[in-house]
Amino acid sequence: VKQLPLDRLILETDCPWCDIRPSHAGAKHVRTSFPTKKDKQYTRELGSGSGADDDGKGDGDGFCVKNRTEPCHVAQVAEVVAGIKGVNVREVVDVCSRNVYHLFGSLEKKR
Repeated sequence: VKQLPLDRLILETDCPWCDIRPSHAGAKHVRTSFPTKKDKQYTRELGSGSGADDDGKGDGDGFCVKNRTEPCHVAQVAEVVAGIKGVNVREVVDVCSRNVYHLFGSLEKKR
């Protein structure tokens, strides 16, 4: 990551089961965290939504399954890349977002 140009990176998570663990080299750069529940505690009542995106619907969203990577964890990937490259997280997000648009085109619905 350190040697790759930022304008050649696209951020992603290794969904669903490869979270950034404390033993990983980049873990020291992670600043955000998300509330988790153990898989066995993650019941239908708690929801089976797409991660820590508490939308106020009372469906249990707001919890991630412990050790499972959710889409919201891409923020942690950005933090690791920023830490390794010695740049601001906002810069990583902005440049990598442009890279996605450059590769895939506009994500807006075409008329």
